[in-house]
Amino acid sequence: MSEHIRPHLRDCPFCHADGSNDEKIHFMGNLMIYNGGEYVASYSILCTDCGVQLHDEYQDELVRLWNGLPKVEEEEDAA
Repeated sequence: MSEHIRPHLRDCPFCHADGSNDEKIHFMGNLMIYNGGEYVASYSILCTDCGVQLHDEYQDELVRLWNGLPKVEEEEDAA
């Protein structure tokens, strides 16, 4: 099974459980298996204190949502 580096997560936005504690805030990559190989199909963050969960196909987007960060707008070329 592939190992994923745990991103920096803020405290739970609902119950304020410690985001740096992996026992309180779980970050998971949900694996799909194909022909003997594997790939990550989606990512999840779960707070074990209050039970809130977020899921997204993209790790960066999921972390952005959990951490309450504004969406980064793509820069359009002026040319």
